[in-house]
Amino acid sequence: MGMNGMILVLCTFPDEVQARQIGTSLVEKQLAACVNLLPGVESIYRWNGACQNMLGALPNNR
Repeated sequence: MGMNGMILVLCTFPDEVQARQIGTSLVEKQLAACVNLLPGVESIYRWNGACQNMLGALPNNR
């Protein structure tokens, strides 16, 4: 991808505090131009053979 390309990274964090810390660090280090925090995201997934769910925060890193 050239220097003019854009990459969208989606990841979840266990809470808004951690998402805000990582998002701030990414912007400060110029690894992301902008980070939008979307609190209250619920993830549903399988872990060790059972369905689990977790509330967290989803940052939208650009």
